[in-house]
Amino acid sequence: MSPVVVAYLAYVAIGVALVAWVGSSLRRYGEVFLYDVFVEQMPRVLRCRYITQADLLAGRWSEHVEALLEQPAPPTTSMVNGADVAAQFLLKLVY
Repeated sequence: MSPVVVAYLAYVAIGVALVAWVGSSLRRYGEVFLYDVFVEQMPRVLRCRYITQADLLAGRWSEHVEALLEQPAPPTTSMVNGADVAAQFLLKLVY
């Protein structure tokens, strides 16, 4: 098996484990743990807008989506090269 396939499989396995862990640990007593931190920090890296649960469940999204798309780009961006970083790390271990 090639090192690229091994790196990819390891990255997927780690990603799935992290998603499962984060998903289970973010809910405490029926509420999202650290919700206030998400609300405070998300606008730095994402366009985001609050939508009420009533609007969400009723399908009244168009106003919210239009307002979201009209927002300026966030001031910073997140790095999205995690797969490359993981592959390089694993290749250094193998070679």
